Amino acid sequence: MMPLHSVVLLVGIQIMLISASFSILIYAEAQNALNGNLINIVGKNRLLANTIQLELNRALFHDYDVHQHIDIAITNMENNIHIVKNGGIIDDVEIPPLPPEFDSDYDILYMKFMLYKSMVYELLESRDLDFDSVEGADVVNKALIDASDSLTEKLGHNSETIAVQNMFLQILLGSTNIVILIIMVIFMWRIIKKYTAQTIRTEKFEVIGKFASMMAHDIRNPLGSLRNSIEIIQRSNPSLSTDNEMVRINRSIKRISHQVEGVLNYVRAVPLIVNKESITSILHRSAYMMTIPENITITLPDEDDSTIECDAEKLEFVFVNLLLNAVQAIGDDTGRINVKISDKNNYEPDNYITITIENSGPTIPDEVIPHVFEPMFTTKMQGTGLGLTSSKNIIELHNGAISVSNADGMVLFIVRIPKVYNKKRGGTYRKGKV
Repeated sequence: MMPLHSVVLLVGIQIMLISASFSILIYAEAQNALNGNLINIVGKNRLLANTIQLELNRALFHDYDVHQHIDIAITNMENNIHIVKNGGIIDDVEIPPLPPEFDSDYDILYMKFMLYKSMVYELLESRDLDFDSVEGADVVNKALIDASDSLTEKLGHNSETIAVQNMFLQILLGSTNIVILIIMVIFMWRIIKKYTAQTIRTEKFEVIGKFASMMAHDIRNPLGSLRNSIEIIQRSNPSLSTDNEMVRINRSIKRISHQVEGVLNYVRAVPLIVNKESITSILHRSAYMMTIPENITITLPDEDDSTIECDAEKLEFVFVNLLLNAVQAIGDDTGRINVKISDKNNYEPDNYITITIENSGPTIPDEVIPHVFEPMFTTKMQGTGLGLTSSKNIIELHNGAISVSNADGMVLFIVRIPKVYNKKRGGTYRKGKV
C-alpha cells in the first residue's frame, strides 16, 4: 500500500472512531433526557390526584353537580398513568415506556389509583358526602400520591445512575480516542519517516548511479586501450603470454573490467543475450578470471557438454562476484570453496538447475543476511556494495532466484535458474546466435 493511502486510511479510521464515540454519547444523553420526561410525567400524578381530591372537597360546599369535573380529573390521571406504563407523545414531547425493572412499582401505583377511583365514584353515586367520607377518600389519595412519589424517586435515582454512567462513558471514550490518536500518530510518523527515508535513499541512489555510470564510462575507455596495448605486446612477443607478471596484469584488467561492468549493470537496463551455454564452462571461466590465493582450495565440477539457455557473460559476472566474495570472506585463513551443480541432466521444460557456491569463511550474522543483496550494503572496506545487488538482478532477469544461508559452519550462496529461458516471464531479452 502506498504511504499516502496508508495515512488516508488511518485518518479515516480515526474519524470513524470519533464519529462513533459522539454518536454513542449523543444516544446515551438522549435516552437520559427521555428518562427525565418520564420522571416529569410520573410527578404529574401528584398534581392530578390533588385535583381530584380538590373537586371532591368542593362538592361538600356547593349545591351544583361537580360529577363532570371529577370525571375529567379522573380520566386525565388514568391517561397519565397509562402514558407512564406505555410511553407516548404529549405536547410534542416524547415519553419513553417505563423500564421493566419498575413494573412492580407501577402495579402498586395503578392498584392505588383504581382503589381511589372506585371510592370516589361510590361516594358520588351515594350522594352521601360528609367530612368523614371525604376524609377517608383523602387518606386513600395520600397513599396514591405516596406510591407515585416513590416511583418518581426511584426513577430519579435511576436517572442519576445513568448520568454517572454517561460521565464515565465520556471519560472512557475520550481516553480511548486519545490513546488511539497517539497510536495513529505514531503509525503515521513511522510511515512518513519510512517514506521520507526511501525517497532520500532513492534520490541518493540516482545521484550515485549517475556519477558511477559516468565514472565507469571514463574508466572503461583507458582500460580498453590498456587491454589492447597488452594484446599487441603479447602478439609481438609470444613468450610474454605465459609470464607471471603479464598474467597478473591481464587478471587485474579483467578484475577492473568486472567492477566497471558491475556498476553499469546496476545503473542501466542491459538486455540479456541468450545462447545455449555450458554451465560448467561458465563456472571454469569465472574461476580463471580470479586470483585464488594459495591458502584457499577451490573445487569445481568437471566440464561437460550439458547446456542451458542463458547470457553467459552476465552469469560469469555473477559467479565471479560470488567467488570473489568467498575469497574475501576466507581472507588469510586456510579455507576452501566448493562449487556444486545439481539437476543438470534433467531437461524437463520447467526444471531448474541449481548452483551452490559454499565457502569456509566466517558465517554471516543472522541480522546481516536480510540485507546482503541490498544496494550499497557492504561489510568490507573494499568494493562498491553493488556486486551482489547486480548479481541478484541478473539472476532474476533469467527468471531465477539467488539466496544466502549458513549451514554446518559454511556460507552457502545458492543460484537457481531455469534450463530453458522463458522470455514471457520477465527480463529484457535479445536472442543470440546458437
